[in-house]
Amino acid sequence: MNTVKVLCWVSRAGHRTLLFFLAYMALAALALGQGTDARQETTAKLPEFEVAVIKPHPKGPMITTIEWPPGRFEATNVTAKILVKEAFNVPDDQISGGPDWAESQRFDVVAKIADAQWAEMSKLDSHRQYQSIQLMLQSLLRERFQLAIRHKPEKLMSYALVVAKGGAKLRVPEAPKRTDPLDSGESFLTIDRKDVPLTELANFLSPHFKRAVLDQTGLSGKYDISLQVAIPEGSSSEEVEAAMSKALEKQLGLTLVSRREVVDTIVIERLEQPSEN
Repeated sequence: MNTVKVLCWVSRAGHRTLLFFLAYMALAALALGQGTDARQETTAKLPEFEVAVIKPHPKGPMITTIEWPPGRFEATNVTAKILVKEAFNVPDDQISGGPDWAESQRFDVVAKIADAQWAEMSKLDSHRQYQSIQLMLQSLLRERFQLAIRHKPEKLMSYALVVAKGGAKLRVPEAPKRTDPLDSGESFLTIDRKDVPLTELANFLSPHFKRAVLDQTGLSGKYDISLQVAIPEGSSSEEVEAAMSKALEKQLGLTLVSRREVVDTIVIERLEQPSEN
């Protein structure tokens, strides 16, 4: 079974300040178990949370967190745009439109998954669990925020994932796993996926680099992908990107090249204040 470890900033005391997650999507219901990109439209009925409470974020700590404890989805101090970004797996520069308040007004969201539905989801690895939660988040946005979107191809700066000069260091399924030591650090980002194409790695990298990452390695096989990035506490976003780039080349023999490419963007055509709980 494929596995994805929880991705989060962790301080020395284990305090969770920002949860990152792998943002790929499944279109079909859990029983189908088939995956595709979150940005594609579907006529199938999306799964829904059993109940969701949306409240204005109170004055106080401004830390943003997104978590999914068992049977729940919890987001603190998030804007509507952040919710759209996470639900549809797109970086900031691939979302446009919407009212001004979508980027300034802050909300706390607590949503419960039906017990029977969670019983089925709990049989999946954390990656596929969150695929289902993202679909529920799309339903929540459409029902409570009256979200309506359209897709627009646009030429934007993006990253091409390519093989580094030293050659790829990818493991085919069942190959012995390398035991390269991690660089020292107090925070970490990690992905551990079995028997997957490199498009899944590109999808993982995209939200962290805040740009679309496109697989242009020319490698069409499936691999066991394990990437671990140690990041000193208090690092800037530029330092995080540098650490990820270094780990990508050292551990997988891959690198990112900045290019202007046509990518799919989301235009928010309708977004209203959330309906009452």
